[in-house]
Amino acid sequence: MRRSFRHCPGVSRCFSGFALLLVVAASGCGSSPAVFPPEGVDHLRMTVTVDVEIAGLGEDTVLLEGPVVVHRSGPQGERGDRMVGVLVGASLRGESAVFGEVLAVQSPREVSTCEYESVGPGEYRGRFDIFGWFALPRYGRVFRTTAPVRVAGTAAQIPPVGQVAEHVDSQVPLREFGEKGVDVGFVGNARGEVRALVKVDEALSSPAADSP
Repeated sequence: MRRSFRHCPGVSRCFSGFALLLVVAASGCGSSPAVFPPEGVDHLRMTVTVDVEIAGLGEDTVLLEGPVVVHRSGPQGERGDRMVGVLVGASLRGESAVFGEVLAVQSPREVSTCEYESVGPGEYRGRFDIFGWFALPRYGRVFRTTAPVRVAGTAAQIPPVGQVAEHVDSQVPLREFGEKGVDVGFVGNARGEVRALVKVDEALSSPAADSP
């Protein structure tokens, strides 16, 4: 029996689609690494474009928009040229000619992590691994990615306003809740952009130091 999105625990508080979407990391070791800011919680505005295909419903490229919250560490490593973080909140929404309203949140069951490293002054490069849930209210159906969607890119600053991150792996399968072991679609190309920094909060507790 299919579960309605409106009654699926955790969907209203989490996800993503992706975004993102999408705040990404950096991974390099130039002779003069950029300086990472102190630990904090970044509240970002993002747009994410993602290709979605679902058996029996169709396929479409969907534009999603909304807030994304990332808890990042302070500088790590002997040279302070590394930073890790976790996606702690995302709520993205879009409209599709095929699927109708599309809602995307990060999974409340898996941890979506990121890692940044400096490759020189004003250049941060890295990746974000995102577990996402997609809800289609028109059909009362909710789907989840069976593996993280990896996006990667380069930012000129941290927080990474203006950064564009893109999906760098192959298609990631989608599975519907209540349908164990059956893939019903996939997420293909994904592209996210950090449009604005809303605010930065002081972190109350540190993200896992051993996050990948």
